[in-house]
Amino acid sequence: MSEIELRTPLVAVPGLPYRGRDIEIVEVASQGHVNLRGAARNAVFKDAVQATAGVSLPLAANTASGTQPPCALWLGPDEWLLRLPGEAQAATCVDALDAALAGEFFAASDISSAQTVLRLSGAHARRVLSKGCTLDLHPGVFGAGRCAQTNMAQATVILLPLADAAGGIEVVVRRSFADYLARWLLDASR
Repeated sequence: MSEIELRTPLVAVPGLPYRGRDIEIVEVASQGHVNLRGAARNAVFKDAVQATAGVSLPLAANTASGTQPPCALWLGPDEWLLRLPGEAQAATCVDALDAALAGEFFAASDISSAQTVLRLSGAHARRVLSKGCTLDLHPGVFGAGRCAQTNMAQATVILLPLADAAGGIEVVVRRSFADYLARWLLDASR
């Protein structure tokens, strides 16, 4: 019997991980991602998310409950991205939410295999990202605790600034755009 080899979306991109002058680009693979929809004002919903995922839902626009999994990113008035340490945790979280919220109005979908994360760090990380993005990425405006959905070089992404000395930003991108975006970022970094 043959074994299944798991591959990340960016396994075939030459030059990745990239460590250049004042910038580093690496894929952060195998994280758990759950798209969550529900009523933020519903205490049963919020309590169930806290109990199953271990995160509080951010209620202000474009904010995140943290920078490392487990954390929740605000995507809309009734939508969040839950980031969990691994894909197995995402499936477990969805099952636990289904059980805890039976009869409540909500939706939780494991989308771990549908996207990946690129982490850019170093003095030029924000400069490289700004080549393909119209958001103001200055750390004073877009720092830790913030997040944003935007277009990056014509690909839809979610940006999450990290709370680190390297000025890192993680880019959550759909698997179907990951190869294109990684190659674009590598080119923009040179």
